[in-house]
Amino acid sequence: MPYEYIEEVLTVAGEQPDVRFLFMTKNPKRYFDVVCEDSAGTLANCTLGATVESDANYPKLSKAPPQSDRLHHMTKLSELGVKTFVSVEPILDFTPGFETDLYRIRPWAVAVGYDNYKNYLPEPSLKRTQDLISKLRKAGITVYEKTLRKAWYEP
Repeated sequence: MPYEYIEEVLTVAGEQPDVRFLFMTKNPKRYFDVVCEDSAGTLANCTLGATVESDANYPKLSKAPPQSDRLHHMTKLSELGVKTFVSVEPILDFTPGFETDLYRIRPWAVAVGYDNYKNYLPEPSLKRTQDLISKLRKAGITVYEKTLRKAWYEP
């Protein structure tokens, strides 16, 4: 998306301080073009979100930047004091440390859900997903449960 479009949307957002805006991307590195130029504070009413389906990289599933890059850039945004949101949808199989990566982002909330389109993705079991949600909630993170079901391979 051209930077001019992003700049125009942020101008409109900055003119409406009583409205909350949630932006979503699979390329959170682009947010740094905006954050670094936000001396006027136009992001005060904005939450910057990203889709991060896992902490493992699945390059054959998407042309988006690797999941590890997305986690890195969202963590850096959080360290700058930016309000963040993460969508773990569609959830893909993850390592046991995924919740720690999400804690580092300090998101306002996390949405978690399975694929709705029978793509037979490399999904975690429902139990692992429920354990992840439980750990996030115990850490004080609001979790929005989207489509939760057994993984396609579970009986």
